[in-house]
Amino acid sequence: MGFRRGAYICRCKDGFYIPNKNKTNFVAQNSLDDNYFRGIAIEEAFISTLVGPTTGVDTFDPQNFICIPCEPGCPTCADDSPCFVHFNIFIRAVTLGVQSFCATITFMIAIAICKLRRSKVWHPPIS
Repeated sequence: MGFRRGAYICRCKDGFYIPNKNKTNFVAQNSLDDNYFRGIAIEEAFISTLVGPTTGVDTFDPQNFICIPCEPGCPTCADDSPCFVHFNIFIRAVTLGVQSFCATITFMIAIAICKLRRSKVWHPPIS
C-alpha cells in the first residue's frame, strides 16, 4: 500500500493470539496469516471515537487490540485451546486398576491349570 495512512499491520508476537477473530472488524479477513490487526481499521476506529461514529466502524476500545498469551508450552497458537492433551488421571487410574486385576486373575488361573493338569477327574458311578 506504500507510504500512506493505515498502510501497516500490528502483528502479535509468537506465543500470542488475537481473541474473537470472528467478532471483530479490525482483524485481517480471508487471509492465511490472520494474526494481526489492519492499520487502517485501527485508525478508523480511533477517529470514530474522536469525531463520532461513521458507518460500519466500531468505536475504539483498547481492549479490542490486545494480543492474548497462548497456553503454557505453546510456541504458536490460534486460540485458547491447549497444545498438549490433558489427561484425566482418575479415569486412567481406574482403567489401569481394572486391567491389572484382570491380568492377575488370568495369571492365577494359568498357574492353577499348570499345577492341576495331571490330576485325574473323578466321576461318580452311574447307578
